[in-house]
Amino acid sequence: MNRLLASTGLLISNSCLAAPTAPFSAWNKSGDEHEARFCVRLGTIDVSADAGGQLQVAGRRAASLRLMKFETIDWLWSMPAGSDYLIAYESTHRDEDSSSGGLCRFSGDLMRRRWCTQFPAFNLTASMSSSKTVFLAGIGTVAEVDARSGKYLWKVSGLYDRSQAFNSFFTGVERGRMVEFYAVDGGGNAKPWMALIDRTTGKLSSAKQVDSQTSEALDPPRSAGPCLK
Repeated sequence: MNRLLASTGLLISNSCLAAPTAPFSAWNKSGDEHEARFCVRLGTIDVSADAGGQLQVAGRRAASLRLMKFETIDWLWSMPAGSDYLIAYESTHRDEDSSSGGLCRFSGDLMRRRWCTQFPAFNLTASMSSSKTVFLAGIGTVAEVDARSGKYLWKVSGLYDRSQAFNSFFTGVERGRMVEFYAVDGGGNAKPWMALIDRTTGKLSSAKQVDSQTSEALDPPRSAGPCLK
């Protein structure tokens, strides 16, 4: 039996079978922080980006990520979404020494930005659910975003306050209407933490240390190789 997520019309299976979500793919990176360049091949097109989030397709100026003033891109990841592309990013504020993230959707040729949504945490992990929504996780925060509109379906914050728990997240694991987010803490403890969220209500069901964890990668790879200047 399936359950309907009323706010979006998305179907969520009630089955308890665990299903790891699909992680976004990393872009290559060259250079450091404010001089970084990124590149990737999306389908049949070669795409690059500068640290300000400006995209280029085969050397032609395309759309751009929507950053806050004085922010620069640290990492980029992407995922196909029908004929479009979703691009997740982590960025640093030049003057405040603080980091955050975001998620944007672009047309397939990357010439038009459809929407961008900011995410208030770093150590970003982005993955696609079986119902084609996006799970975002970062230090102390987990969320689900509607890939069609960019709107939050729910967001849970404040997890890092629990003994420095939930510092870096693994890819989320769907289990029926629940989603499990496994993470390591900032204190070097061997046991992972797990936050259990009810997707139909957006409420935290439990947050605790556990003996096992997902076999998925800790978070999306941070650098897959150099970009040519």
